[in-house]
Amino acid sequence: MTQLIQAICSDLDGTLLDDDKQISTENVVAIRRWQQAHRLFGITSGRQYDGVIRALAGQVEPDFVVCLNGAEVHAIDGRMSRHPLTNADAQQVLQILGQYRFARLMLTMDGKTYLMDQELSIVAGRTIASVLTANAPAVEKIGLQTSDPVKLQRVLAQMAALPVNATWSDRQYVEISGQGVSKFSGLREALSGLVPLARVAAVGDYGNDMAIVKGVGRGYAVANAVPTLKKAADALTTANTDAAIAHIVAELLPKEEK
Repeated sequence: MTQLIQAICSDLDGTLLDDDKQISTENVVAIRRWQQAHRLFGITSGRQYDGVIRALAGQVEPDFVVCLNGAEVHAIDGRMSRHPLTNADAQQVLQILGQYRFARLMLTMDGKTYLMDQELSIVAGRTIASVLTANAPAVEKIGLQTSDPVKLQRVLAQMAALPVNATWSDRQYVEISGQGVSKFSGLREALSGLVPLARVAAVGDYGNDMAIVKGVGRGYAVANAVPTLKKAADALTTANTDAAIAHIVAELLPKEEK
């Protein structure tokens, strides 16, 4: 098993980053060792791209980045692509979400995330109507935050009836992407056909990591992951506060390559 894995992809928040949103020295050293052994390291995150780069702070240089839960992909071969919701699907989602009030309602458009004024239906200085009647679909992700678990469950149930992908990204957050768009679909694209999925290891902590952890050759859940992800994973590793990526590298990289 250890010699089969050619690429590791990691979630950021709650996985590569500790609780202070920092990358431990152990993780940095391990990732560099992994890449020096001619293996690939990538990020698979719900964050927007500049948020990913800001979090890495120049300490880690990923070979590929899947961000916005697969709605934006920076592939191994240098290509970048975006996968927005259709205008019709975004409109349906927002009509349903308009039945509620959330602590925050956010739209990501062209790689940037904006807070939506829920009273006036305005985002980034534009009406939602103008956003959704543009010729080119622009909404890549819709995110919401609420501390009301009943409200979250209702929203998830309603989203399940639509041609979209809705996932948990944290206890109070739900993120909605286009149909078929996920971290896993983004990973397949990011690999550019150069690495089989069977030779990829993925690690995460929450519901939006489920498909990718189940779909690769070796899926890991950090010790602080939600129970459903732990159950789905092939293996458990340490918590995000205990250099989880370093532990995975130590397992996967043969001793002679360290």
